[in-house]
Amino acid sequence: MATAGISFMRSWYAQEYGILFGSDYFLDPLRRVPVDQRIDQVLRHRFPDLPITEQSVFSTFLGVQAPRLRVRFAPVHVLQVALGGSLHLSEDQDPWVEGESLDIAAFCDMGMSALADYPLVRQMLEQYATLEAAYPGEPIYFGGIREIAEAQSVLTASASLFGTALFEAMLLTPALAFRAMDRVSKLLCELVDLFAARRGDRATAIHLGDCSATMLSPAQYRTFGVHYNSALSRKYGACEIHSCGACSHLIAEFARVWNVRWLELGWGTDMTRARDMFPRTQLIARLSPVLLREWTPEQVRAQVHSYVAAAGSGPLHIAVVGVEAGTPDANIYALFEAANGS
Repeated sequence: MATAGISFMRSWYAQEYGILFGSDYFLDPLRRVPVDQRIDQVLRHRFPDLPITEQSVFSTFLGVQAPRLRVRFAPVHVLQVALGGSLHLSEDQDPWVEGESLDIAAFCDMGMSALADYPLVRQMLEQYATLEAAYPGEPIYFGGIREIAEAQSVLTASASLFGTALFEAMLLTPALAFRAMDRVSKLLCELVDLFAARRGDRATAIHLGDCSATMLSPAQYRTFGVHYNSALSRKYGACEIHSCGACSHLIAEFARVWNVRWLELGWGTDMTRARDMFPRTQLIARLSPVLLREWTPEQVRAQVHSYVAAAGSGPLHIAVVGVEAGTPDANIYALFEAANGS
């Protein structure tokens, strides 16, 4: 037995139902709320027997109800925009930032104001205040779900800022790489603490989006990934490592990170090995949305049963993030039915 969750691409909503997003959706919270309500109505009507909402992909195993009110920019977006990137808001995609990769040495010596003074952060704080006034007492997602903060790992945030130069520095000038990543770590913590203070709570765990991890060797990850992930896990009490690429070669290194409470592993990762290294940890097995679209229901069920067998008696959640238009509903039902033991 396992739990399951999915989320849909914004293009799925646009193509299937004509629901569009864009600037108003991302920047005006009072216009966003009715769009999110329509999304949940659409999902309840289409999948009446399944526990699917727009925010349910991970909240199921966390045992919390994901807030319907959200301020929707990630910490890495804030850093990229604060450092000169251009924020793009599309009608059928998630936000993304365009800009030249930063020079690492210049970044290390760059002067910066407090992040709370930057326009995008001020706009996010204004959104929070607007939602708080319009919906008094209702929880608001703002950099985390309850006391679980969400951020990119120092490695992934640094790769977003510096591009391939980061990996060159890791090999050729590791002292410079550490200097830059130390500063990125401080900026991420500044945002996490700012968001938590505005919510009126204190983060007791942190989700670390470690998407760049799969590109590192075990030795490189031990030097850089384990160092920073452990530091943030110790600061906030525990961590979730999210590594959405195939990362069988890093499982033993993930086990070196301090207090990994949840471990999210990408399609192609050896789940049997993961369970051997993490016998009681909550595993989150990612299934490729491309395969969910292309496979038959029988193939989906077989893969889910394989994950369940690999996980043994330990807790398992199966997630598909970014379901695309054209994915058969029968495959989505097969995913949930197989996770529930059917």
